[in-house]
Amino acid sequence: MGVGGAGQGQPATLISLSLSVYWPDALPDIMWSSQNALKKRKEERKKERKEGRKKEDRKKERRKEKEEGRKKKGRKIKKERERKRGRKKWEEERKKKKEEGRGGKKTKKKGWKEGRRWKRKGRKEIRKEEKETEGKGRKEGRERKKKEEE
Repeated sequence: MGVGGAGQGQPATLISLSLSVYWPDALPDIMWSSQNALKKRKEERKKERKEGRKKEDRKKERRKEKEEGRKKKGRKIKKERERKRGRKKWEEERKKKKEEGRGGKKTKKKGWKEGRRWKRKGRKEIRKEEKETEGKGRKEGRERKKKEEE
């Protein structure tokens, strides 16, 4: 008799004993877990008998629980599909935009802190520079030229 499974009609203790050859420290856990499960089931049946419930009622309940589980799983799958569909749609829109030449992914506008100038110089220096160059832009230059011509 080798390592058998529960399907061969061997009790749980025999299976756990055969497993103990490989995992000696797992033996007590396996034995106790299987025995506890049996005890629990036995107690549940006793309670149900006292309440006057029949085997058919139990079967119906189990069927209901299974159905609930299926519904939940179905909902999860549905949500996942919708999410994927949304992603596909978004990717298609991005492709179209790229083909049209109006950029794909939008980048977030950064504040003045994240600019290259900020990395090279400090805030005070930048402000000072801006004050110095004020009125020396293209627009102001054009206006100055017009005034000079007049």
